[in-house]
Parts: sequence; C-alpha cells; structure tokens
Amino acid sequence: MKMGNSLRTRQSRAWLWACWVAALLGGNLGLTAANANAPDEVATVLLKTLRCKRIEVQMDPIDLARSQFSRIAIKLEGARLGGLNADTMTVVYTNPEFSLDEMRQTGKFRARCPAGPKVGILISVASLKDYFDYLGVKYHKKYNKLSVKFSPPYIESEFDIPSTEFSKFVRTLLTKYMRQNTVGGYASVKISARENKVFCSPEKTIIHHFLIPNGVAQQLEKRLNPVFIVPVLDPFSYTIDHATVQNNYLYLGN
Repeated sequence: MKMGNSLRTRQSRAWLWACWVAALLGGNLGLTAANANAPDEVATVLLKTLRCKRIEVQMDPIDLARSQFSRIAIKLEGARLGGLNADTMTVVYTNPEFSLDEMRQTGKFRARCPAGPKVGILISVASLKDYFDYLGVKYHKKYNKLSVKFSPPYIESEFDIPSTEFSKFVRTLLTKYMRQNTVGGYASVKISARENKVFCSPEKTIIHHFLIPNGVAQQLEKRLNPVFIVPVLDPFSYTIDHATVQNNYLYLGN
C-alpha cells in the first residue's frame, strides 16, 4: 500500500511538471510573425477575469491559418480559488477547438477539447495556513495554536482551540475530552476529492492525550465534510476528482 501511494504521488507530481516542461520545450516554436504574440494575447485576456499573480501560456500550432493547435498549456501562479490561493495551477488542452480571431473579436478565451482540459493544482502548507487564517477572519474564529504538516499520505495537525469557537454540536460531542475550555491535541487525516469537493477522513485524533473513538471521529467527519469546494474558474471547465498529499504540496486534479 505504501509503495502504491508513493508511486501515485510521484506520478501526479511528474505529470504536473512534465506536461509544463514539454510545453516549454515545444511551445510557440511554429508561430508565425503575425501570431508570435498569441500566447501573450491569451494571457492578457485571461488576466481580465482570473485573479492570480501571473499567467504563462504555451501554444503548439498545427495550422495557424485555421487556428489549429495540438496543445494549449496555461500556467497560473497564485490563482485565487475562493479564499484559497493555489501556488500553481495548470490547465492543458490537447487538440483543442480554439480560434484566435474569435478571441480577438470577443475579448474572451474559449477552448474545448473532447476529454476536457487536464487540470492540476498544487497547494503548499503556507497557502493552506493562509486559508485557515482567512477563514478565521471571515467567520470571527480564533485559535491559540494551529500547525499543519504534509506527511504522505496524511495531513497532520497540532491544535489548541477555545471550545467557544466550535458549534454546540461539536462541543457536546467533545465535552468529556476538553480541558480548561479548550480542545487541544493532534490529528492526522486523509484527503480525497470528488465532484469538485474536498473531503477529509480522520485516521487518528488525540485530544488532551485521549484517543478519540472511531464513532466520535465519524460523527465529526460527517459534520465537517466537505471541507472545501473547488470553484470552477471561468472560462475553464473541469471536475476535480483526485487528491494526493505530497511531501511539499497537496495535489488536486482530474
């Protein structure tokens, strides 16, 4: 099982970066002078609607007269997914239906391919921590301690949170484990994704040195899931249905 998880982790990481390296090596080499700025044009159009720090576009042309491309690879840095900033997001179209002339006329990027674009999202510990801080501000929640660590195939966390920050349901469920009106301890969870929803499944939860029974953990799991809904960024179309915890990133993809 461990070797299988390790292999999937390496494969997902390899796909995300290999497809981008391949695009860098092969992209844009066949563009004519008239269309040499096409990648920049696409990036400029996308930046009008997408909240991110930077966009890179690589385009492999087949027939520029007909606006035919074998691949369009788009890399977004710091893409805003709701309150979460993705460190890197790649969207790769293979043999897409796409028209440069139409984009120039409408000011909108539209591309389609039979299987849909291949999407990969990398989220670091720092980005995840920033997201928790964002939620704390948004919902007026406070915590004394909250640390996150990627330990494939788990995400580990140490926490110390005032009991008043939890719902009545959670407080009732954990009341016998609380100390001085706080919930403090350790948790390791597995991450999964389907239909653009991210779920966590607790593997081990310890609160003030007490191991939480499976029955209690399962009730918490039902109450808290899904922990995140991945927004579909316009103008793309995708369904995230895969999640892998890597050494340095949480990978989400389709």
